[in-house]
Amino acid sequence: MLVQARESGVQSLRVVRDKCPEIEQLLIERYPQMTLSEKLRMVAQMAETIRQLQLAEIRLRYPRADERVTVSKAVQTYASPRAAVCRAVR
Repeated sequence: MLVQARESGVQSLRVVRDKCPEIEQLLIERYPQMTLSEKLRMVAQMAETIRQLQLAEIRLRYPRADERVTVSKAVQTYASPRAAVCRAVR
């Protein structure tokens, strides 16, 4: 995983060692070449994966709940207080 770091006022990428060295090198080379659109698409895909995992965990806890209840419990369990306030204001 790549993380951004500031060293001596210069922004750089630092690799967290969770992959084999060949994959890390590929990521180091590829990320700077990605367009903003590609990076945003990747973030959106990661967010969707997290949402699906959260829903799956709620379904395991409440196997008889319908989809409306499942989503409601996921929001109650995983949404930050700030997100809850933002939804209430809408």
